[in-house]
Amino acid sequence: MAKRYLVGGPANSGKSTLVLSLAEHLRRQRGLTVEAIEFDVWSGSYRAFHGEFTFKDRPKRQGLAWDWQTPLRERIAAFRASQADIVFGDLPGIVDEAIELMCVVAKADAALVVSFSPEGLKDWTAFFAAHGLPVEFRVLTFKDDPPVIVTGMNRVISPDHADVAAFAAKLVGKIGN
Repeated sequence: MAKRYLVGGPANSGKSTLVLSLAEHLRRQRGLTVEAIEFDVWSGSYRAFHGEFTFKDRPKRQGLAWDWQTPLRERIAAFRASQADIVFGDLPGIVDEAIELMCVVAKADAALVVSFSPEGLKDWTAFFAAHGLPVEFRVLTFKDDPPVIVTGMNRVISPDHADVAAFAAKLVGKIGN
């Protein structure tokens, strides 16, 4: 049975970078099936990570005045139906009615919070608690030189980074695989 995590935190805090790095590490080094689903139907970040276009040139949608519910419901359905060992639902970084919908409809087992600041960790932990979702992990990321997890604004995914490997070990220990 899959373990489903919603991944939340402030915008540009490294959520997608961590999720994709972690998923790749868990696949390659632990032999787990892992699925990462971008719930942020506005950003197109995953397509940029996969080289379809640059982050600067990725198509972005704004606001709630378009049919965001259809692609979001499709992604949530994929999240709920996945039979992978671990499934990550990567949330947008701004709390609004769409995020509220995601927390209610996704039916995750737990949450993972990623932030560059302790305040972001606190705020998103409280957000998930208000929705009855336990936070199993809090990850404080930062952009620095040399970088930890996030490699500057280039968004280089590093599944072999020591921090990714250490976090993967904690995650696997928590789910019992």
